[in-house]
Amino acid sequence: MQNGNVACVLAEDIDMSPPVDPVPSTPAPTVNPAIDAASSEVELKFTTDASGFAMALASQHLKASESDARSRALTSVYFDTLAGDLKRHGMVLRVRRAGRCAPVMTLKWKLAEAQGPFARGEIEIPTRGLEPNLSLFDDTIAAKLKGLIEDRPLTAQFETRIKRRTRLLHVGASQIEVAFDDGVIVAGERSWPVTEIELELKSGEARDLYELGGRLAEALPVKLDVISKSDRAFALASNETPASVKTSPLRFPPNAMLDDAVAVVLASTLNHFVLNWAALREGDHPESIHQMRVALRRLRAALAMFKRALPCAEFDVFRAEAKRIATALGPARECGHKLLVGISDPVHRIGQAGAAGDRKRRRERIERVNDGDRQRRGGGVQRECQGRRTGIASRVRLARRDRVRAVRQSRRREHPIDREKRLTVSRHP
Repeated sequence: MQNGNVACVLAEDIDMSPPVDPVPSTPAPTVNPAIDAASSEVELKFTTDASGFAMALASQHLKASESDARSRALTSVYFDTLAGDLKRHGMVLRVRRAGRCAPVMTLKWKLAEAQGPFARGEIEIPTRGLEPNLSLFDDTIAAKLKGLIEDRPLTAQFETRIKRRTRLLHVGASQIEVAFDDGVIVAGERSWPVTEIELELKSGEARDLYELGGRLAEALPVKLDVISKSDRAFALASNETPASVKTSPLRFPPNAMLDDAVAVVLASTLNHFVLNWAALREGDHPESIHQMRVALRRLRAALAMFKRALPCAEFDVFRAEAKRIATALGPARECGHKLLVGISDPVHRIGQAGAAGDRKRRRERIERVNDGDRQRRGGGVQRECQGRRTGIASRVRLARRDRVRAVRQSRRREHPIDREKRLTVSRHP
């Protein structure tokens, strides 16, 4: 199937256009083909507290031999122009020193959406000083970066101070590096504690990485996170909370076949869903819940369409899970709607205590949805929804019973002549 045919089919079967809500979103990065062809990393990151961090260090899922374990102190300084030119194009430039080793300059950038939310481009270059030297990159990449920043100087924006303990695991045919990061992000006078576990695929299949991540989510009190340290630091420096994210337009490769279309559409919907986690967990605006439900609705529509061309049992499982999560998000969406009404309408403005209560209930419900272990063991939101449905059904039955009783009583009170006329009409319509 050619690219034009794929786009035509999608336009006919699914409304993949972005929502009309005026939601701020990050512009797509401009990536040079030479940069896009460079190395990339695939990693999963989990956040936790001190107790969860200690449990992860002792977990049997993350055990490694002493020869495959080491500990280092990392100090990383992140650079950008005062106008934020690199950040605006989805790029991050840092210089890191590990102990007494020589500094390493690293450039990271967002990959195409089809690569998924857990993959990023990465180039590492040894350097002598703690200031970035763009001329150390190859000519094409250096020219690209200089074209973005023009004559504006690169200045230090923030730094991270991390104690990192790493282990190299052999999972299936893959090698996965586990990094236990404990430290702090410092941006001016503000700071943010870091307690994370990162899984990075060094070689092998991404499936092994995701399976290991799934086992950790079930066994440990951790949360999957998609906010990088640099994104966290930029938000900390500007005193901003993560904003909700709209979907971006679909981009198909030239001469796309049906398999390519499936990959692009599913990656787009999953990115749309995952990238709203941060706004949901850390922000008070309920728009993120709406965007997540829109992403799930797009995903279900896409799976239903693709199943007609590619019968696949996994599509049904995936679609049912998307429906389950969307249903569980319903009560939280209702709380968010109440909060929006209170903010936008002064006549119906709710008090600060009520707003805080709505936010707390919304977060509690979402925590039960987002945490994988709670999804499997709890299902509290689903039980609540089922209870509401049961209550509604009970009220309907009671109302129906009352109507039947009223009809029967009215018939007992009617005149015998009127009753005879009604029965005659019913026998001979």
